[in-house]
Amino acid sequence: MSNDYAAIVSTLDVAVLLVGAVQFAKVWARIGDETAAQAQTRRERMGALIEQQRQGVEPSRSELLEVRRTSLVRWFRQLALLHTAGLIWFFTCGNLIVVQLRVLRWAGTAGAGPNPDLAQDAFNWVAIGVVLLFIEGYVGGFVRARRKAQQARKAYSLHYTNEERIGLDQKVREAARSESAPSAAPADT
Repeated sequence: MSNDYAAIVSTLDVAVLLVGAVQFAKVWARIGDETAAQAQTRRERMGALIEQQRQGVEPSRSELLEVRRTSLVRWFRQLALLHTAGLIWFFTCGNLIVVQLRVLRWAGTAGAGPNPDLAQDAFNWVAIGVVLLFIEGYVGGFVRARRKAQQARKAYSLHYTNEERIGLDQKVREAARSESAPSAAPADT
């Protein structure tokens, strides 16, 4: 490893470490926020059912199942990906710090030899960090797009009845079939 390489890899290491630390903090903050919101939703639903029981009305099976769907155990399963991302960033940032300290120690040692193992470790961890940033951006964009599509689909399903949606779907398919079939009739103008 040369002094120039150490300077380059240190700059990249610190940049990736900075972004990685921010990503790590954001992931864990989001886990905390979503867990707190989920717990609040569950408490509100449970409270509503208790109030209902106080009035002498037993909760329906669907109401009980809805509360079950909001249980924290199930919520933590849904957050498994976020927990995994947080742990990956924690591990990566930890290794970036260790590599950075090793590079600084090497740079501060008078007459230090080339140390190809350190150069390889530094390159590997910086590359891993950069790849993780790319993957996280790609996956994050995909997840956001999927959530928006699900929300739009849910809003559409709630706004229109099954019969209306199915009926329109059939009309669309029939129109597509008639368009692809050869027709002797002139086109609409």
